[in-house]
Amino acid sequence: MLASTVNQTAGKRLTESSMDGQDVADLVAEAVRSVEPNITAAAAHAIANGVLVAFASAGLGIVDAAGRTIVREYSTHEKRRQQRDRVLRHARIIYSASSCTMDCIVMDLSEGGARIKPSDMLLCPEEFTLRVPFGGSRDCEVVWRKNTEVGVRFM
Repeated sequence: MLASTVNQTAGKRLTESSMDGQDVADLVAEAVRSVEPNITAAAAHAIANGVLVAFASAGLGIVDAAGRTIVREYSTHEKRRQQRDRVLRHARIIYSASSCTMDCIVMDLSEGGARIKPSDMLLCPEEFTLRVPFGGSRDCEVVWRKNTEVGVRFM
C-alpha cells in the first residue's frame, strides 16, 4: 500500500523539472502519514530521511519513471555557510512602504537569513522588512517558498 501511495503522490508532483533529495524525503514522509495518519510530521520525516540515507549508504540511487536519476547521494547534514539557530519567535512582516503588515513566526535564524512562517503565504511579498520584538528590524528578500514556509536572505 505504501508503494502505491508513493507512486500516486510522486505522479502528481513529478514534472519535467528535477526533484532533489528533500523533495523525495517530503514525498516519502507524506506517503508514510497517509498510511499511518496518527504519526507526527516530524516522525514521518525522520523515517523518510532514514530511508534515503540507507539507500545512499547502500549505493542505491532513486530514479524517475523515465530512468533519470533524481537522487544519487543524500545527507541530512546541511551545507550552510552560517550557523542556523531555531528560535520560534513571533515577528511582523512590513511591506508596501510600511503601509501593510502581516504576522509571522521566525522558525530559524542565522546571520544571513531566516526561515519564517507568514500568516498568509499568498500575500507575503518578495521583499519586506522583518521586525522581531527585542531583535530589531532587517530588510529581507525571499529566496525560496515551500508549503507554509519562506526562506529569506537579509539584505
